[in-house]
Amino acid sequence: THTHTRARTLAQDCIKLKEEASELKRALLKLKTMQRLREITIRSAYERKLESMEKQRVDDELAHEERGKFEIQEQALRRQLLTTQNALNESNRKVDGLKLELRVAQRSKQLLAQWKILRAELMSE
Repeated sequence: THTHTRARTLAQDCIKLKEEASELKRALLKLKTMQRLREITIRSAYERKLESMEKQRVDDELAHEERGKFEIQEQALRRQLLTTQNALNESNRKVDGLKLELRVAQRSKQLLAQWKILRAELMSE
């Protein structure tokens, strides 16, 4: 009977150990599943961050290209403005010269008219 009791105890211990092993396997599977979910979550977050960074890099590149185009356009417009300002200054100088010529011509006409009147008066005397 002692052997029989011992065998029963060993059988019960064996069952308990199998149950513990089964529980440990379930717990390990649960931990592995949680770890895998954590890894998937982290990888997904990093992939979104990388996509965002890549989009920002492309946007920055495009902005840099646009800025370069605008700088070239600005330089061309500044040269055009300078050319236009120089042409305007030259036109203003010509206008000033023509105004002076007009004043001289008007003064000459006035003097000629006065001379004619004076001459006419002298001739009538």
